[in-house]
Amino acid sequence: MRFFKYTAYLVLWCLVPAAATAQTDYANRLATIPDVNIKYNAVVDGYINELLRTPNSAAQALGRYIYFKPVIDSMLTQYGVPSSVGLMVLGNSMADCTYSDAEGYAGPWAMSYNVGRLWDLKMNTYVDERRDLAKSSFAAAKCMKELRFLYNSPDLALAAFATNTTTINKYIRLTGNKFNYWDMYDSLPKAAQKIVPAYLAAVYLYHFHAEHGISPIAYNPPAYDTVSVNKWQSFDEMATVLNASSKELKELNPEFKQGIVPTSRIPYVIKLPSKSKQHFNKLDALDFKPYNTNPYIEKVPELENRNLPIRKGSDTAQSDVAATPKKANTPTSTVKNTEDGGKEKSDTTTHIVAKGEGLGTIAQKHGVKVDDIKKWNNLKGYNIYPNQKLVIYNSKAK
Repeated sequence: MRFFKYTAYLVLWCLVPAAATAQTDYANRLATIPDVNIKYNAVVDGYINELLRTPNSAAQALGRYIYFKPVIDSMLTQYGVPSSVGLMVLGNSMADCTYSDAEGYAGPWAMSYNVGRLWDLKMNTYVDERRDLAKSSFAAAKCMKELRFLYNSPDLALAAFATNTTTINKYIRLTGNKFNYWDMYDSLPKAAQKIVPAYLAAVYLYHFHAEHGISPIAYNPPAYDTVSVNKWQSFDEMATVLNASSKELKELNPEFKQGIVPTSRIPYVIKLPSKSKQHFNKLDALDFKPYNTNPYIEKVPELENRNLPIRKGSDTAQSDVAATPKKANTPTSTVKNTEDGGKEKSDTTTHIVAKGEGLGTIAQKHGVKVDDIKKWNNLKGYNIYPNQKLVIYNSKAK
């Protein structure tokens, strides 16, 4: 018995220095990456070890990310977001377009339903555009641009992407208006706790996989051409016509969750294996139409500015605490409405919402009630967004 006891002590005595050396190596290597905000600690160390524990999965994920990287980088660069942010795809979902979890996050960015909705991604029983690499990257780039400007903190921007601005603003207040992710880490929701260390672990894996004997496994999906269809079709039926496999069609079109293209007034763009091109003429019977598009990046319609991520169904107003140290100006303009006869009806003020403002602050500034502002602007809840125009009636008009 005593022999086993001392043997266990000896094993621990050997392992502890080795673990400490590994942690030092991780920290020193990460410190050499210039464009990433990194605070190395035990949490980050745990996520790195978790990735390295399954080298084959890590190699496959690296291969997929390297294949997706040109698409991701082009979207991020378009909106002035550092390309290193694209490693969220590797950390959040292991670069898997079909990723989904029990909490409702989906797609390569592990995007929440609220973010997808705010940036006009289609999500229903049959289609989830969060799983479309180009469209979800477009939405993520726009969202991260706004969040990084709002918080002036890469870590808090990631946390807000995983949750919503209302939640992050609350924890900023609770920590004495400190914009430090790690100060509030223990109190944050699970998704916000996960996203930053997972991202940093992905950064480490991408830059230093060779030091651990991991080589990316090349990802080679089938070459494809695109067609448009607005008729209900199943991938199984299309595979039969094209002499292809439904597995290939699902791999090329992960946004169709059920393997079915639903009927739609606006045609869906789907990818079909190029090797089956000689059978495309048979698709006429299925009411397909050719669709000309960039073979690498599909066109995504320009989206208007939207609010930042907010919890679905929340009746809580945006925090009055500024979510950024920078104080924004709130321009206003006063106009007079008149009836048909030219008689003055009432004086109104157009208030342009500044970042971090809530309905309570605006109501107090103009000496009116929050319920009145909601009534005048047909607001169902308390959620408003930066640059939104609100009509405010002067006291005589109330």
